[in-house]
Amino acid sequence: MGKTTLTDLNEYLFEALDRITNEDLEGEALEAEIKRADAVTDIARTIIDNGTLTLKVMEHMEEYGRADHIV
Repeated sequence: MGKTTLTDLNEYLFEALDRITNEDLEGEALEAEIKRADAVTDIARTIIDNGTLTLKVMEHMEEYGRADHIV
C-alpha cells in the first residue's frame, strides 16, 4: 500500500461529498454512502488532529531549544 498524502485526503473528502450529494442516490444506497462519508470524515479528523498535535510538539520543542530531539 502506498502512502496517502494530505492532497489525497482532500480528494477523498470531496469525492465523499460528491457521492452523498448525488440527486440520483436514494434509500439504502444513500444511507450506505452517508455511513461511508462519516467513516472517511472521522478518519480525516483523526489524521488532522494527529498532525496538529505533531506540529504543537515540534513548536514546543523548538521553543525550548530541543528541536534536535524531534523525531
